Amino acid sequence: MQQLIPARSQLRLPLQKWLLWNLHSHRIRVNVICPGAIETDISENTEQRNLEQIREPVDFPEGKIPLTDGKSGTSEQVAQLILFLASDASSHISGTEIWIDGTESLLKG
Repeated sequence: MQQLIPARSQLRLPLQKWLLWNLHSHRIRVNVICPGAIETDISENTEQRNLEQIREPVDFPEGKIPLTDGKSGTSEQVAQLILFLASDASSHISGTEIWIDGTESLLKG
């Protein structure tokens, strides 16, 4: 499952731009949520087999998630962001990538 994330990440921006282009005339806002490390129980519900055969070697810089000293975000935090984006409080936000990763993306580029 984790190996699909880079492929999906490469598709999210072209898809976002296509959706934005086709939906803005209907006043539909399109944003992309880019989560970092988020605590979930997905590994408990996912069968993993032969991962070493398909894993691409990646070297990440060392370091912790800066804002939380290494603690992952929570699904509740992502849900709060989604609720905000769905609310009238974000009525002028569209066409934006929103990183919810405790500045982890600064370490990994």
